Parts: sequence; C-alpha cells; structure tokens
Amino acid sequence: MAVKQTAGREALGQFAPKFAQLNDDVLFGEVWSREGQLPLKLRSLVTVTALISKGIVDSSLKYHLESARKNGVTAQEMAETLDTIAAKYGLALHQDSTIYDDTAAFLAVTGPFLDPALIYPGYAYPDGTFQCDGGWTAADGVERGFQFRRTAKGVFDEVYLNIGDANAYRQWVYETAEGISLLLAERVDGSHALILADRPESFVAVNILGTEDPLSREDLEAFAEGIDFSLL
Repeated sequence: MAVKQTAGREALGQFAPKFAQLNDDVLFGEVWSREGQLPLKLRSLVTVTALISKGIVDSSLKYHLESARKNGVTAQEMAETLDTIAAKYGLALHQDSTIYDDTAAFLAVTGPFLDPALIYPGYAYPDGTFQCDGGWTAADGVERGFQFRRTAKGVFDEVYLNIGDANAYRQWVYETAEGISLLLAERVDGSHALILADRPESFVAVNILGTEDPLSREDLEAFAEGIDFSLL
C-alpha cells in the first residue's frame, strides 16, 4: 500500500518544489511503501533511532514518533528502543526533579552562578541539569526577564527557545574577562537576545525575553560577564 504524503508540498511546494516532490513521492511514496522489503513498523523504529542518535529532537522526531504509533509500535517497544539508544551512547534519562521555593536553597545545589537578587528559585535534576527564571535591569533602566538553563552533557534533554525567525538575529563570539568563549545573539531590532555556552560538562542557554525597548550589544555583554560560567 503506497504511503500518501503531502507535507513536503504543503511546506515547501513553492519555495523548493523539487525537494518537496522527492520527499513526498520518492521517500514516502516509494521507499516507505516497500513493505515487502521492510514493514512500516520497523521503518519507524529505524527512523526514530537514527534521528535520536544524531541528536535531532525537533518537530521531525515528534512527527515520526506519532507515525510510529500509527504504524503499530507500542509504548513498551518504543521505551525499549530508547533504552537501547541510551545504553549504546552512554546517555542517561533525567530522574525526578526537585522544585525549590527558596533561592538560597536552589543556589546551594547549583552553585552561586549569578547574583541571587536576579533569579527566582527553579528546579534541578540530580544529574546537574537545572532551570530558573529571573529579572535583570540593564544600564538603560529597563527590566527584562530571562530564562536560564544548564543541561548536563550525557543526558536526554530538550530546550525550547521561543526566538521566532532565526534569520532576524545577528550573532557574534564573545570572550569573557575570564577567557570563556560564548555565542551571543540578538534580534536586529534589539528586542530579544540569547547567550549560549558549550562548557566541558554542560550546555548553557540564557533566553533574554523581549521588550519594546532595544537591548544594546554592550548591555548583553555586560549581563554575560555577570554569570560565573566556571561553576557551570
């Protein structure tokens, strides 16, 4: 039975019609329809495994997880597949998190990576992954909210950054006074910014929420200097 797929044409039909045709008619219409060679259920498991192994956990993984369910993959079979991937690549799953209602107690677990007056207590996992929100007033006197997340390397995790159009940003590499290299990004209108760091044991993402007042490059760099990345 041929697999009918139209997602490529719906998303890219006008922009890249040939690519859309290959996706819909060849990949799904021909390859995925060869059930005599490999059943849809097994194709789904192979596809999910390939995506996760390459670190692709975006909307395409969500689509193929849903397709796997429709193609007969049970929850237990998917759980076993994920456990196999985790064991193969030495990955771990998050254990239960602890939610803190006191900033001092939260920082006692995470370390004083930022001025306590700027953050609200968040939650943390035993593996060192944690997240919190905060508020910061730049030199222009405008208070901006931010989301701060440290993800320990070697665990399954997902980070969502509501940044809108990625092409609307300019980015640059910034080296802190302590010699730590960061990737900074800012919307061209200055309304939203990101601080990203690849540390030896973690990935750090700071999502500075937008306001009507533009954030200057200098203010973003000054905020980055206030973060103790040596503790992350």
